[in-house]
Amino acid sequence: MAKRKTSTPGDHLTDCLRAPMKALRRAAKQPIPMLETLAMGAIGLLGVGWAMSGVLLPEAGAFEAAVLGGMRGFALIVPLLVFVAATNALQAPGSSGGNASLKTSLAITATATVLPGLIAVILGAMALALPLFVDAAVVSVGLAAIAAVAWLMGVVMMTGVGHAMAGNSSKPIGVASAVGALLIVGFVSGLTWWILSDPPWARSESPWGFL
Repeated sequence: MAKRKTSTPGDHLTDCLRAPMKALRRAAKQPIPMLETLAMGAIGLLGVGWAMSGVLLPEAGAFEAAVLGGMRGFALIVPLLVFVAATNALQAPGSSGGNASLKTSLAITATATVLPGLIAVILGAMALALPLFVDAAVVSVGLAAIAAVAWLMGVVMMTGVGHAMAGNSSKPIGVASAVGALLIVGFVSGLTWWILSDPPWARSESPWGFL
């Protein structure tokens, strides 16, 4: 049996922007240039961090907001990996009789981040530049909200569709599974924040608190 050929980075990334359904089907059915796609997804996280900097770092200058906002954007890698694992676990069985492997789920999610990531980068650059000319908090809040919603909804919906393609299942069911995975990420993130904000071991004589 002939080995399936991996698409070239240029072809796949172009399809991610111009023909996202084609790119998702490729990620669901055959190998893709993983490193290049992950790199583009990481740039999208940078854009999300920039867009949120006006809200999270209102007093910061443009350079400081770019650096610190970008670092906060990259921190989204952790919940994104949890989303990949949760989506893989919750994917609905398809008519083909098999589900996507964890590697395929990573490829689908990475592909799904490229187009929303480009939108986030554009909005993030605007969030860094506009405060230099316009002194209005509503601009920062508006750009942050649009970037966050566009990136999050784009990634969730496209990831769900990609998993539906992988198993030849219903696209609405695939999207519903991805939404369920998002709820799991929200629960895990909220629980982690709650524990770290007031760690129980900090009030105990024992270093681990519960021992």
